[in-house]
This record gives sequence, C-alpha cells and structure tokens, in this order.
Amino acid sequence: MLLKVQDLSYSREKRNILHNVSLEIEKGKITCILGANGSGKSTFLSLLAGLLEPDSGTIYFNENQVLSPSKKLVAGHSNIALVKQDSRLTPFATVRENLLHILRKQDEKTQHNKINDFCNLLGLESFMDRAVKFLSGGEQQRVAIAAALASNPDILLLDEPFSQTDIFLKNELKNYLFQIVEKLGIAILFVTHNPEDALSMSNAIHILHEKSMIENGSSKELYYKPVNKSTAYLTGYSNFVSCKKVNLKGIYQIYNEYLIRPEQIKFTIVKKEHSIEVKVKKIEFSGFFYLLILFVPEWQTDLISTISTNKIAPKVGDRGWISISTTLSFQK
Repeated sequence: MLLKVQDLSYSREKRNILHNVSLEIEKGKITCILGANGSGKSTFLSLLAGLLEPDSGTIYFNENQVLSPSKKLVAGHSNIALVKQDSRLTPFATVRENLLHILRKQDEKTQHNKINDFCNLLGLESFMDRAVKFLSGGEQQRVAIAAALASNPDILLLDEPFSQTDIFLKNELKNYLFQIVEKLGIAILFVTHNPEDALSMSNAIHILHEKSMIENGSSKELYYKPVNKSTAYLTGYSNFVSCKKVNLKGIYQIYNEYLIRPEQIKFTIVKKEHSIEVKVKKIEFSGFFYLLILFVPEWQTDLISTISTNKIAPKVGDRGWISISTTLSFQK
C-alpha cells in the first residue's frame, strides 16, 4: 500500500475537526474524498502532506511513517505534493519561470525536458511564456499541477481541483489527470463536494461526514447500494420512502427506508397497471433532462424524478402516474 492512514484525529482551538480517520491509497489509482463543505477535507490533505500536526494517529508512506512538522526542520514530505485551491504561483512570472524556480537545482537540460514534458502533458504548450496573472483560473490550476509534478512526487493531493473550471475545462482537466496517472504511474487523491466529479473520476471513494470516514467503495457501490443515508445524499439526488408506508418489492433498503434514485421513477400521463398516481409540483429544465418534483397523494410525500428533454414535458399541476424500476442492481 502506497499510503496508509490509521486513526488520524485533529482539532483546532478546542474544536474537533477530524476523528479517528483511516484511509489507504494504492499506487496508480485515483482516490476521492467526498464530503460537504466544511467537513474537514482540506485539513485532511494538509495532514497527509505533513503540513499540520495531528492530535493522534499515524500516516505511513511506503510503510515508513510520515513525520509531523514538530519532528522535522522543514514541514512536508518530498514524495507527497499538495495542490491547494489558492495555487500560490508567482503571478507576474511566466509559466516557464514558475517551473524553472522549482527546478532551479536541476541542470539546464533536465529543466528544459521536464518543463516541456509537463506542459505537453497538461496542455500548457501555448502558455509557457505568458504571465500566470493573465491565465484563467482553470489554466492556473493546470500550472499549479505542473509545478507540483516538477518535484517528482509519488502522490498528488488535489484540493477541489474542479472548483475554478467551467464544464468544458473541467472535462479537459479530468482527461489530463487520467493521463498523468497512466503515463507517470503516480497516485492521485482529490477532495470534492461534487458527486459528479467523485463518481466519474475515482477508482475508490471515501465518504467524510461529521468528522469521520463513514463509508468507502467504488462509485457504483456507493451510488447503488450505500450503507448510510448520508452517503446516498452526498452521491446524488435521493428519495427515501418508509417501508412502513409502502411495500416495494426489489427496491434497495437502508434500514427501514427504500432508496429510490430519480432515474428509477418512470413518469407517464397514461395510467398503467400497478402505477401510482402523482401530481407535478415543480419542473426544472436542466439541459438533457427535466427535473420533476412529484407529489404522491397515497404516500403523502414528494419524489424527485427525471425525464428526457426529447419527450413532451408535463406542466405544473398535471396529474400523472409513475412506476418504479428495480434495475439499479449491478455486478461488482
């Protein structure tokens, strides 16, 4: 195991931020920590990078303990690179100059080759002689990643890497990160509050909730069959219906409630056998789908559903019927 964290706890100003957090990261894999804003994700990355002093617990890199700041002259670990949300680049220096500063102890040929390699890997070739200040937020993020890679780390820690990018640049950055793992063989650990980024990017996801890691697994495991309700909510739109109210055969349960994802609900204006009557409370156009809020009189509850925009959308107040699919099962 490349990185192993055991029972890590951290507090600040007598406030407990993280409690008994454990985690394992494999080489050549992308791991995600998914949690709400303010859950301690950024703090956890700083602890892993050896920049903060934990209250208790141990971090191992290649089975060697990562020393905390109090035990080192200079905080940090040479094999673990952290890219924060504020990139801390030199704004009036060019991309090339920022990278040269990090590689200043290397010979000129090595500097030239590494700068070209990292800029090619991250699509920065046309920006190399442009001042960082005049780059977009997403471009600066890529420069910060290139700067982190210049130290030749085995693990790259990314703090909300997609927060400054639009959807087009986000997809570009995702592709660059996949290439980094494939070509360099390093591990990436990133934190996010966005379920789409977590589910689409990760080999493994760890759920951070109320100071602790409550669950981990693959994207499909945590989306289709979460153990905790908090995991269900963090990984996407979720409907919960009490098992005491209804009997839905084949629908996944968490404790005494059915978990129904929006895509399991099929809405129609035509009544069918065993369908359930609903009333449309709200409809939102969301690009390739409509998001519906449906009231179920029989259950006295609201459900979130989706329909494709290539179908005729209902109107608020319309009556309709729904059936619930059990097709969210999957093979591990």
